[in-house]
Amino acid sequence: MHARLLYHVPIIHTEADLGGLAGAVRAASGHDPHARARAAAAVDDLWRRIERWAETLGPALHGVRLYQDGLPVCGKEAQIVEDLATRGSVNHRLLRRLAARGATIMGTEDPRLLVREYELLRAALGVATGAASGAGQSPGASDPARERTSDTDARRDAASRELLAERDRFIARRIDETLRPGERGVLFIGALHRAREFLPADIRVEDAIALRAASDRSLPTQTSSKQPAQSTPTSARDQETPHAR
Repeated sequence: MHARLLYHVPIIHTEADLGGLAGAVRAASGHDPHARARAAAAVDDLWRRIERWAETLGPALHGVRLYQDGLPVCGKEAQIVEDLATRGSVNHRLLRRLAARGATIMGTEDPRLLVREYELLRAALGVATGAASGAGQSPGASDPARERTSDTDARRDAASRELLAERDRFIARRIDETLRPGERGVLFIGALHRAREFLPADIRVEDAIALRAASDRSLPTQTSSKQPAQSTPTSARDQETPHAR
C-alpha cells in the first residue's frame, strides 16, 4: 500500500482573514505603531516563505488535497476560498492558486465547533475592549471588576483550550478519512494547533517550513481567546457576510 504524505504548514492569519472581527482585533492588540509594523513585517515574511515552498510542489497538483484551518465541511468550500481571496487574504489567494494547478480544496473543520470558537473570540474581544475603556477608574473601585474579569478569563481560557483540542481531533479525523493511499495533503494550520498529534501512524507528516525564532519574537501573540485566533472560524465569522461557511 502506498504511503500517505501530509505537509504541515504553520500559518499566521492576517486581518483580511478576520472579516467583521478585524476592527475589534486591531483595537485589542495594542496601539504601538512600531510594534504593529514589526509584527506585520514578520507575518509578511512568513507568508513569502510559505509561497516559495508551495512552488516546490510542482506545476501539476492533481492528487494533492488542501486542508485549511477554519474552513468548514459545508459544500461551499471553493466559494468561501474565492470570497476571502477576493477580500485580500494571502492565505486564500495561495489556496486559489494551488487549486488552479489541480489541487483539491477540502472542507477541514466541524462548522459547529467553529461557531463556538467565534463566540469565544467575540466574548474575549468584548472583555478586552471593556478593560481598556475602564483604565481611568481608581484602583480601589476597579478591584472587584478586575477579579471578575480574571475569573472570566480563566474560565474562557480553559474552554478555549478544550475547544482547540476538539477541533484538532476533528481535523485529524477528517484528514484520515479523505487522504487516500499515494496522495499528498497540505495542511495550513495555526501554530497553536496540535492536529498532527491525533493523526494515525500511516500518515507521514513533513514540516513544510519552520517558524523562525527571530521572527517569532516579532509575530503577534495569537492565542485562542485573548488575542487574534490562530485559526479564525470563517463559518461563524461569515454570519456577518452574505454567505455562511
